[in-house]
Amino acid sequence: MKLLKSVFEVDLYGEVIKMTKPTHKEVVAYQDRVTACTETKEIFAEIEGLLVSLGLPKDKFNDLETEHIYEILDLVLGKKK
Repeated sequence: MKLLKSVFEVDLYGEVIKMTKPTHKEVVAYQDRVTACTETKEIFAEIEGLLVSLGLPKDKFNDLETEHIYEILDLVLGKKK
């Protein structure tokens, strides 16, 4: 069996961005940091940090609609709708 890092593409308003799935370690660390957050802006800073570390360009994060941020987050964390 050969396991390869998962790579997927996200079309951000006409620009295709390649992103990867987080490792288990990254997910656990992200969840710990979000749990410690007390304000919404702190949570969004953690979401931005995770998505940027997975390939989302930092300058694109604030241009996204909030719902689209959550859609990408659900995709990278493997959440079912």
